[in-house]
Amino acid sequence: MRKVGSKYKVNTGITLATELREQGQPVVIFTEFVDSAKALYTALGGELLTGETPVAERQEIVDRFQNGESLVFTGTIKAGGVGLTLTAASNVILLDRPWTPGEMEQAEDRCIVEGQKVLTINGYKCIEAIKIGEKVLTHKGQWQQVTKTNSREHKELITEISYIRGCHPLRCTSDHKILVRKKGAITPEWIEAESALPGDCLLFPRLKRNNQVEFVSASETLASQMMTLLAGLEMNVTYRSITHPTSKNQHHIVSYTVNPKADNQLLNEVNPEYSLCPIREVKTGYAKKDTNGKYPRVYDLTVAEDHSFVVGLASVHNCHRIGAKDTVNSIWIQLGKIDETIDELIKSKAKRIELVLRGKRKTLRGLDKPAELAKELLTIL
Repeated sequence: MRKVGSKYKVNTGITLATELREQGQPVVIFTEFVDSAKALYTALGGELLTGETPVAERQEIVDRFQNGESLVFTGTIKAGGVGLTLTAASNVILLDRPWTPGEMEQAEDRCIVEGQKVLTINGYKCIEAIKIGEKVLTHKGQWQQVTKTNSREHKELITEISYIRGCHPLRCTSDHKILVRKKGAITPEWIEAESALPGDCLLFPRLKRNNQVEFVSASETLASQMMTLLAGLEMNVTYRSITHPTSKNQHHIVSYTVNPKADNQLLNEVNPEYSLCPIREVKTGYAKKDTNGKYPRVYDLTVAEDHSFVVGLASVHNCHRIGAKDTVNSIWIQLGKIDETIDELIKSKAKRIELVLRGKRKTLRGLDKPAELAKELLTIL
């Protein structure tokens, strides 16, 4: 039924997007259905991102839109609405609303829990203390400025990931994107935190300064072994140690520059782009109130020239779907009583699910009456 309704709204979406495009304004269009996305793309051109789009091509599509090469970005909500930074547009057209209550939350709701330590150029700081203008480490091993900070109270699911080498677990909303290398895989990928599994590895970027690479470890023995290995590969190696300002733990840093005469195969083995931090345990549950009866606050950072920052030893995504400086105009196209009915049902579904998960209701019985609802929607259509 929703797919049929979406099909009837395509022409309206094309008309709205065409008007904005002719004014030279970039526009993002989201729909639940691949067929609707393809119809929009056929009429409007620009960029298309759906679940059928190869993962390797997705960032290139985003980059073209961000760089102004295209004025229209069309995507399905599941593929294009999660973990992408589309700051080039101040206009968003929503052809459909997601059926699942959790997917209704904007990407701004994917955040890091307060108290988590972010790696800045001056050392680790709690995420709530990060200010605009400070430089943080990105997943590319570069220092970039924070351009925007966001926070809100969070009552929904939180995922806690314990990992080797980490002093404290990573805590974030369950759908926040983190960079991992899946067990048995070779290349890293961005996944939702709750999808991580023991044996997967969080990735900490190697710091790069003037062609230098730094290996950081809490183990003096491991740092010493790395120095010996690198020296054997004819690299220029230096060593220093620093003390973590909060935990007072000591970190050992081995810096090295590559000798061009060294064997490339050996270099690839000891000089990867990331340090691997194997995951021990993943736990997901609902946020709990503190002793003052308040739910935890969660935070997110918008970072210049990148879409990531480092929390503890984990690379996490800047998960704002829209981070434009101007006010974002969001347009939801409604198909009369059908969308009104669906909207009310989604709200009812979300309320009942929350009551069940919080132990205030035993079942979802009474959530809806599928036969009666289908009959009503068919009548409306």
